[in-house]
Amino acid sequence: MVSKLREHAIYAKDKTFHAYNKACAFLSESGECQIYSVRPHKCRSNISTNVKACISTRNAEEVQEIKYLHDVITNETVNKYKSKGCVMHPTELTQGVLAALDNEDLPEKWANGAQVYELLPERIML
Repeated sequence: MVSKLREHAIYAKDKTFHAYNKACAFLSESGECQIYSVRPHKCRSNISTNVKACISTRNAEEVQEIKYLHDVITNETVNKYKSKGCVMHPTELTQGVLAALDNEDLPEKWANGAQVYELLPERIML
């Protein structure tokens, strides 16, 4: 799994969201999400009835009521973490997971307010 994450992280390096067009690194060979119970907030706002929606997020159906509630929850989550001093800038999933796997001190540094994860090429800062 780690080698698959590294392959995806290399692919994603310096790619903007619109230029990224690769199936999720967490899809199994049979097309099942391997991290479903801990999937990112962005994935939770998409409704997928088949693997094709996860292969290209541009095909995933967004249900407006779920998207609205997702945005409310995300906003509250970001604000709560920020109130605790945590940096909440978005990062590319595989790069963030690999960074945490490669450096066991990273989550603690992040929790103490350090910017430890690489920013997206769009330089989104919350």
